[in-house]
Amino acid sequence: MLLPRLTAITEADVLEIAALSDQALRQESDVDGLESGLAEFRGTSLRSRLRRKLAALTAEARHELIAVMSIGRGDDSTFADAVAYARYLSDEGDAIYLAGKASLGRYLRNGLARLTAA
Repeated sequence: MLLPRLTAITEADVLEIAALSDQALRQESDVDGLESGLAEFRGTSLRSRLRRKLAALTAEARHELIAVMSIGRGDDSTFADAVAYARYLSDEGDAIYLAGKASLGRYLRNGLARLTAA
């Protein structure tokens, strides 16, 4: 299903990314630092998978995802303004930035909830 304001990414895609982020966080808390670092180095960790999924999105989809995340963490801007700001700040490091957010899953779910309630 496509939320009224989302045009480049679907609600299902946002929820899938949120779930993958949550799984990556759980994986990292279940293993020790060395094992987690080795998995990251090899590209086999869930965090690496999340980063690849985010990098595969179009730039506009990443902008919308950043906007949903921003709204979900409590930013008080409109969705259009949040997308414009994400577009302004966007660079090739977007996927790394998003994948590095420990609370990404929670922020995305909260953002979707706020957008559907608006």
